[in-house]
Amino acid sequence: MTCIASISTSQTLSRQVSKTDYLKRMKAVNWTKKLAEDAFIDPVKELQSYVATPILSDNEKLFTPSDEAVKEGEGVFQSVKLIKSVASLDKLPDENVPEVAVIGKSNVGKSSLLQALFSSTPNIVKTGKKPGQTQTLNFFDVDGKFRLVDVPGFGYNMPANYHELVEGYLTSRKNLCRTLCLKSGSTRYPVDKLGKDMISEMGIPYVIVLTKIDRFSPHLLLKTFLETKQTYIQTGGNCFPQLFVVSSLTGAGIPFLQTFIAHITGNLKSPMFTVQEKELAKESPSIFAVY
Repeated sequence: MTCIASISTSQTLSRQVSKTDYLKRMKAVNWTKKLAEDAFIDPVKELQSYVATPILSDNEKLFTPSDEAVKEGEGVFQSVKLIKSVASLDKLPDENVPEVAVIGKSNVGKSSLLQALFSSTPNIVKTGKKPGQTQTLNFFDVDGKFRLVDVPGFGYNMPANYHELVEGYLTSRKNLCRTLCLKSGSTRYPVDKLGKDMISEMGIPYVIVLTKIDRFSPHLLLKTFLETKQTYIQTGGNCFPQLFVVSSLTGAGIPFLQTFIAHITGNLKSPMFTVQEKELAKESPSIFAVY
């Protein structure tokens, strides 16, 4: 945890918050640095320790990789390169490898998450202080096995051709096997109805990823987790039943998400389907499909 004593009074006052609020924030920030190794890999395990009842049922906790699988999943991300940035659908690269799209509201931490996933290749993703910096579809090749696609955020400073470019890509790309939809871990940001309606109307399989979890206390994050689960998962649709939570700052949850991405793109040697997932796949094949 950051040492409060090392921060000068002028720095503290410049934040324009009360001392009480500041101390509360400092107590919540970076709680993920103190996690046990298994909870660092999947912070949902830490959230579960705060309540007696399961926050994910057996039918919702489907992806449970072994330690060996996590090491394998992390290893897939050792070689990453940006191969193309396109502003129109006629410039898309070929469809010879699976793709996973990353989408979210502006300022949700999309670029930071991608950089965390690509930590073995520093500074490959452009990040900025202002939201809405991504204006093109950016294709990152991961070890020649698959691509992660950085999709322009919706909301602030969207590209003029957002509907044509983004929705056109997400609904027509044959090798797109899953879309990661990012949402802030704070309850201060209500469910984004625009984003939810947009992704639901497109009818594509997607996964919810809660970001910036180091900024919020576990109790606040737990509240967000349960509200998000009720809104996106329990209402049906093409949402994967299991929520993922990550911190791009501390790296918590990143190995788990890397392994899931390696799994759905067909790049894990060991099959990762659970018994429940096999059964549910019969009912909703598009949600559980592996490339």
